[in-house]
Amino acid sequence: MNPKLLELHFSELVKVWHKSRNNNFSDIAKQDYNERLQRIFDFLKDEEFSKLNNHELLLRSIIIDFFFKSLEFLDNSTLSLIPYELIECLKYALDEWIDDSEDFIIVTSLINQIDQFSFDQSLISNLNFYTALDLTYKIPFPKKLIQINLPKYLARDYLANVILYHELGHFVDIKYRVSDAIKDEIKKKLIPVTSLSTSEEISFGKYFPYLLNPKLDIDYRLDIFKNHVAEYFSDIFASQYIEKASNYYLDYITNSSSTFEESHPSTVCRISLVEAFIHNVDEPFVNILKVATKSISNRELKARYNRISQDDFLNLLPFEIKSASQLSSLFILGWDLWLNDIQEFKTRNNMQFDLKASDAYQIINNLIEKSISNYVVETSWETAKKNVSV
Repeated sequence: MNPKLLELHFSELVKVWHKSRNNNFSDIAKQDYNERLQRIFDFLKDEEFSKLNNHELLLRSIIIDFFFKSLEFLDNSTLSLIPYELIECLKYALDEWIDDSEDFIIVTSLINQIDQFSFDQSLISNLNFYTALDLTYKIPFPKKLIQINLPKYLARDYLANVILYHELGHFVDIKYRVSDAIKDEIKKKLIPVTSLSTSEEISFGKYFPYLLNPKLDIDYRLDIFKNHVAEYFSDIFASQYIEKASNYYLDYITNSSSTFEESHPSTVCRISLVEAFIHNVDEPFVNILKVATKSISNRELKARYNRISQDDFLNLLPFEIKSASQLSSLFILGWDLWLNDIQEFKTRNNMQFDLKASDAYQIINNLIEKSISNYVVETSWETAKKNVSV
């Protein structure tokens, strides 16, 4: 490796870090993470790259890549940019699924594309970053980043951002390797000959139409299968909290796609599987997902929301959340109102003007945000009082 190219890479970091080191965060965990990055920077700036061997140069290159990837998300998770209320809702869901949830920090990166929601697994899955840090500088990162991308124009859109529950589902899947385990089990049933039951063949023929095609290479089929299982798992994970809410937006941004890609099943199949889960239909693949998830994570895929009344919202009042399980119900409520009852705002409040859809959109978003914010403030205050009394 040419040391001058590494010096260029670091010089780029110097320019970025000059601004990013002064970021202000809403919680101590992010601040601590930023301070650990400062420790890395202090080591790097004192290095003489020209005196390092090729292996040492490679380690520094990996470390600088880690630094940049961390900043990509931390820079969009500051007090002024972070969709704070959304992240708080995801934290409550994470607590239900990860015993060591405090070892993770949910961070966001705001991107330009209007439909590009995604989960970036680079820091969760790539242990080379942490090995390089340990070998080189002995700097631990006890808290890992859960990196979620969302469109910057929708940062405070509580209708579209129901999809973030799906992206959190990808993290849970990777954490427990659910889709990997199902792929391994199905591989056993397909090789050397198919041993699926008749009901499984029907189910798999619907949701994985390529899987039983002997003309396709088996490893190719299984790779696509694993990708699709991950998407189905994340869809059902999300529906535990927001019911069908993400289906509505998914259906729109994919134009109700009936064809699959290597990375994603068709939208028609995704919606169908979520409907089967929500309505407790005896669907073989849903059952496989439930059994595998329970066996691996010791947690059940099940409805985790409590429906709440529309009355407060229709009276233009935030809903008083009583428990964390009601938080995600705000998104279900928001979508129900948007799809069916926005003119009820006008009727209920005797508005003497036409209520435009864009005005109703703003009302619903504001009410959801305020309801979450009130709950977070109240619970934080109660926790603080308990700590003081102890």
